[in-house]
Amino acid sequence: MKGITVGRISVVAPEQYDGGKPLSILIAPDTSPNAEFDFQAKDRSLDLSVAELNDLVAAANALKETVKEEDCIAHTNVSSLTREAIIRTARNFDWHRTMPKWTVIVEGVELPARPLVLEAAGVPPNDPTNSHKAVAKLKALNFDTRYQGKSV
Repeated sequence: MKGITVGRISVVAPEQYDGGKPLSILIAPDTSPNAEFDFQAKDRSLDLSVAELNDLVAAANALKETVKEEDCIAHTNVSSLTREAIIRTARNFDWHRTMPKWTVIVEGVELPARPLVLEAAGVPPNDPTNSHKAVAKLKALNFDTRYQGKSV
């Protein structure tokens, strides 16, 4: 058998095949604590013909072309935020909704943590940055963060 492995993905081709599906793509289990689904903890495989593999690669390349680069790097904007950017955004931040559980104190004013971080980073509200990541960033920038009004 011939094969190649990249990360947790292996593509295996037998020395000889019977004209069926000559390639097998094996995906090793995701044992990281970031695994989001139960099925990621099991081996998975996909048997393909060469033509199907070519179609899969073409589809992946086409998808890559349709995804905007700024959509992929939004989380980078959050991770590169500075204390000054948070303070500058907080001065003009207008919040008229119910205050969420996670908040931050900026210049004596209590503001919602995640919406403030997303606004300062210039990313949309559906950015994958969750409240815990936003609070962690604010803590790293030495802001007073609160959970349900209590300092944490």
